[in-house]
Parts: sequence; C-alpha cells; structure tokens
Amino acid sequence: MVVGLLVAPVAGCGEGPVSRVDLESALAVTFDHLYGMQQQRMGRPAAHDAGAGATCDKGGPTVADEGTGEDWACLVSFVSGDGAPHQVT
Repeated sequence: MVVGLLVAPVAGCGEGPVSRVDLESALAVTFDHLYGMQQQRMGRPAAHDAGAGATCDKGGPTVADEGTGEDWACLVSFVSGDGAPHQVT
C-alpha cells in the first residue's frame, strides 16, 4: 500500500468558492489522467481508468469545507494496473 501526504493549496482555482465536492471531483479526474500518463511513460500498459476517488477535508472538523487555502488535506484511492488497491493521503 502506498501512503503519503497530499496537501492541496487551492488559491486561485477557477471561479467562485472552492468546495469539498468540486475539489474531490477535480482530484479524482486529474489523478486518473496523470496515473495513465505515468504508466505509459514507464512502458506499462496504459491504465485508462484507475478508478480514483478522493475524500477531502479543510482544516479539521470545526472548519467549513470550502474556500481557498493551504489547510486542505485529501485522501486519493485508486487501483493500480495489477488490480491492487492503493491510497495516497
């Protein structure tokens, strides 16, 4: 299992306020795309869909999950080309 820390500074991302739902969706799509590109560059079969999903929280349970800042923490889950599940936090 791959475990690390992903902190997402989201200052200036698009129009309007940044929400948890928008960030989770954007991370999952972006991760799937980048993972597929990485696998191709490493000479492995292209993973068209790693099935990535993301769960994000901003600043803990007492902070609203919206807005820009460096206090977003996200967990990205995906399945590698060999079918093994992984999580990166």
